[in-house]
Amino acid sequence: FFFFLMIRRPPRSTHCISSAASDVYKRQNMYTEVTNVPAVPGAPKILIGAGTGLGEAVITKSGPDGKYIVSPAEGGHADFAPRNEIEFGFMLYVKNKLKLDRVSCERCCCGLAIPLMFDYLNGIMKKNCSVNSKKYSDIGENLTKLLELLEHSPEDETINKRVTYLDKEIFSAGLNKQDKVCNETVKMFSALYGAETGNMALKVLPYGGIYLHGAVTLALKDSIINRGIFLVISKIKLLGEYEG
Repeated sequence: FFFFLMIRRPPRSTHCISSAASDVYKRQNMYTEVTNVPAVPGAPKILIGAGTGLGEAVITKSGPDGKYIVSPAEGGHADFAPRNEIEFGFMLYVKNKLKLDRVSCERCCCGLAIPLMFDYLNGIMKKNCSVNSKKYSDIGENLTKLLELLEHSPEDETINKRVTYLDKEIFSAGLNKQDKVCNETVKMFSALYGAETGNMALKVLPYGGIYLHGAVTLALKDSIINRGIFLVISKIKLLGEYEG
């Protein structure tokens, strides 16, 4: 049904989703095929990238020369739609923690969302399952400092470094199953990322391919390639809502 490709390694720091989309054509060797479903020539493509934010773009053919045109989107700022009680609770947690009027998809599906998700899930698992993360003291302390910086010094240059450090700590322990809370964080983040990818695909029907990009995507690379929860959730959403 869909042809998934994922970035292997970025040639530079790509903050602009348009630049990332151009890599689809200029640097095909950077992408690896995740499913063996062929792309439809000339069909629309989409690119979604979880990293510092959540970038999205639609890529379509246009004009007599048949060139592809990149249309950057701000879909990451659309309202977050929780699908169950756990996700609804996380939405409220993010809203209160970051003192927001509304919660967007990006707030729940980017680099900063990972330590917030870890803290939220640790509270739930400690209360309901008597499970407390072995890494909580270190991650919790760093998260507190990070939230203070976001509130009082949002332009501080160390913010991204702190987010990157926390993401690596959580993903490393989660993907290697060294910590239960970290592992559940990886699962939940993958599910939210897969759901938003499915949402975008339903709106565009990108038979030309779905391209995954961004630093967080790279961290989840092995899980996605091995048919992890990301693909499971995105396919359930697609096949459940649209029979193509």
